[in-house]
Amino acid sequence: MGGELDCGAGILLWGRRMSRSLRRLVLVWLALAALAVPLTVAMASGGHGGGGPKTKICHRTGSSLFPFIVIEVANSSLPSHAAHGDVIPAPAGAEHNAALCQPPTTGVTGPTGPTGRQGATGPTGPQGATGPTGPQGPTGPTGPTGPTGADGETGATGPTGPQGPTGPTGADGATGATGPTGADGAAGATGPTGPQGPTGATGPTGATGEQGETGPTGPTGLQGPTGPTGPTGATGETGATGAAGEDGEDGDDGAPGAQGATGPTGPQGPTGAAGQTGATGSTGATGATGATGPAGPVGGNIFGGTRGSDTISGNQNTFLAPYYWQGHSTTESNVAVVFVGGVISKLTAAVSAAPVSPRTWVFTVIIGGNPTGITCTIPSGGNQCTDAVNTAPIAPGQTLSVRAAGTGNPGATKAAFSVLHSPAP
Repeated sequence: MGGELDCGAGILLWGRRMSRSLRRLVLVWLALAALAVPLTVAMASGGHGGGGPKTKICHRTGSSLFPFIVIEVANSSLPSHAAHGDVIPAPAGAEHNAALCQPPTTGVTGPTGPTGRQGATGPTGPQGATGPTGPQGPTGPTGPTGPTGADGETGATGPTGPQGPTGPTGADGATGATGPTGADGAAGATGPTGPQGPTGATGPTGATGEQGETGPTGPTGLQGPTGPTGPTGATGETGATGAAGEDGEDGDDGAPGAQGATGPTGPQGPTGAAGQTGATGSTGATGATGATGPAGPVGGNIFGGTRGSDTISGNQNTFLAPYYWQGHSTTESNVAVVFVGGVISKLTAAVSAAPVSPRTWVFTVIIGGNPTGITCTIPSGGNQCTDAVNTAPIAPGQTLSVRAAGTGNPGATKAAFSVLHSPAP
């Protein structure tokens, strides 16, 4: 959505009816408006970008201080703006004096005339070629349900297309856990250790004899007391292996393989005879929201804050929306607006009710959901703060909002802010 903002000299007429704090806020806004340049905003969620014919309208902001701003939108979005209560088209000169944006008065509605008779249904025309799919438009209101017609005859079914090729086999599933190890077989009994004899003289080494067969392992005897270590006896035969334990449970099946490619569509069967119009079915579920369109160009000062009689208070974080397009929220994503790339700087913030000592208000620019170094603090007894030093880049498609955080639980107040957006060259 793009447009221009003119605060209007008529705001001065309200000064005598305002409280001192509110007059201060108005003076702050007048100073900001004098420095403002034409605004261009890209709000991907609004869907007002794109080419085609455009019309200047008076957009209703919901703010009691600035009820309308003049913007230029695509003609395709005029129905949704009319439903919002916007003045279409903007009166001549309204871009320089927003006070001219007054909704037209509506006369008394006359009585509804009698409903005409239902005309006969014409024959069904031939099926035209399918055009390209257009962009997803906003969901219109549900129309009334038409009268139920008789069921038409079902046309003949076309032949089935050939089977598409089989997709590749999916990867094997992970190996199941190993089952528990079976119990060991019983160990053979250890024979008693003989007494240690005296060590004799070492004789010449004889020839190595052939390995004799291993004898069967004897039964295990009772454990006797440990005697002196005797000479090493011959190695006994290895006992029989114990029975194998039960197999563990099978592991989970592996993930299914990828879906094979869809085979080509079979030829269109002959069109059956046109039946009478069937009953109108119930309205289907609303389709998924279309893809977000590209962000439009942005430049100049960005204004935002609470709307109408809304106020902020307390120690919790409150997020304010640019351009007053949405009320404030404790969830940043509910109010953030998408921008094109550039640099954000020159934060100025104001409140209508000065915080009482030792309470303060801290305002911080949020880009892409993360706080930046652009911040300023309204001290006790003050109504305004400014950060004219710090800057932060904003990438194309990133969102922007401003966080207001109270310290010491300050009381309820209206809040407003302004930042400068310098588009990337």
